[in-house]
Amino acid sequence: MIESTLPRVFTNALDKLSAQGERYFGHPETVIEPLALADREAAQVLRARLRTGGSTGRHIFVKVFKPRGPSADDWHFMRARLMNDFAMTSEVHDALNGYSDLAAVRPIACLPDDLILVTEEAPGEPFDSMLERHAVWQPDNRTLNGLLHIAGRVGAWLRAFQGIRRLDRRITIDDMREYLDVRLKRLVSSPKGGFCELRRKSVLSYFDAISRDVVRADLSEVLVHGDIAPSNILVDGRGPGPRIVVIDFAMTCTGGMFFDVARLFTQFDFLKAKPKFRPHIVARLQTALLAGFNPALRPSDPLFKLFELQHVICHVANLSLNPAPPIARLYNLYQLHRHHRWLRQRAA
Repeated sequence: MIESTLPRVFTNALDKLSAQGERYFGHPETVIEPLALADREAAQVLRARLRTGGSTGRHIFVKVFKPRGPSADDWHFMRARLMNDFAMTSEVHDALNGYSDLAAVRPIACLPDDLILVTEEAPGEPFDSMLERHAVWQPDNRTLNGLLHIAGRVGAWLRAFQGIRRLDRRITIDDMREYLDVRLKRLVSSPKGGFCELRRKSVLSYFDAISRDVVRADLSEVLVHGDIAPSNILVDGRGPGPRIVVIDFAMTCTGGMFFDVARLFTQFDFLKAKPKFRPHIVARLQTALLAGFNPALRPSDPLFKLFELQHVICHVANLSLNPAPPIARLYNLYQLHRHHRWLRQRAA
C-alpha cells in the first residue's frame, strides 16, 4: 500500500491536516487517504481522497516543493515561491468566481515551514493531453471546432486574469532587452550553447529594430502567470460548454501584457516539430487563442514579436544547457534545429 512507502514529510503533513480538519475542510472528522505519488522536477505531488463525516466525494493534491539546492537561501527561495503560489491561487480563484466557464484551482492550505501546498482537485483533462488525442493528423470539423473554441476561451481566461489587478505602471524595452541578453550571453559562454557572439549581436539587432515600433500603450504592466502551458490548463467538459481551469501559480508576478499569450502561442508552435501535428491545424489554434485574448492582436504586432523572441531564446537555453534523457535527446536536437532556423530567418 502507498501508506507504507510514503515519505515522512507527507505522513506528517497528512497528520497536521487531519488534526485541523475543521479549519481546512470544514469538518472536525477528517480522514485523508493517500492514493498516488508523483515525483516532478520542482515538487512531489500526492493525490489523496478526502473523507469528512462519512463523505468520500472529494480529492485533494498535497504538493511538497523541492529547494533548488541544499543551502538555506535555496530553502527560503522555495518557501517564498510556495507562499506566492498560495496567495496568488487564492486571489485568482476568488476573483474569477463570477465567471461560469473561467476558473482557477481552489487552494486549501499552505504549510510554509514544511514547503507544502494543498489544493482541491479540479475536474477536467489537461489541455496538452486533449491536443495529443484530438488535434493530431486531420481532425474532423466538429472536433477541430471544439478545440478552436477551447483555445479561444483560454485566450479569454488570460484576458480576465490580467483584469484582476489594475497596475498603473509600465514595463520598459530596456528591461526586456537586458533579460534577453542575459540568456544570450549564457548561451555564448557555454560550450553546449551552440551560440556565437555574431549570432547574439544579430538577435539583439533584430530586437532593436522591432522595438522601435512598439507603441507606449502596449507597455502596460499586468499580472503574468509566468508558466502558462497546455499542461497547466484543465478543460472541464461536464457542463453545457467547456470550463477552463488554470493551475500552478508559483511563478505568478507582473510583466508585459503579451508575455503569457505569446508564451502559449510559442508552446503551440513547438507542436509543429511532431509530424502528427499538421502546421495548418496548429496555426488555426494559435489564431483562435489570439482572437480570444484580443481580436485586434496579430502575431506581427511589435511587442508580441519581442515576447515571442524572448520565449524562443529561453527554450533554446533550456534545451541546450539542460541535459535530456536519451529518448528525448534526438527530439530536442530537432527542436533546436527549428529554433535556430527561426532565428536565422528573423535576424538575417
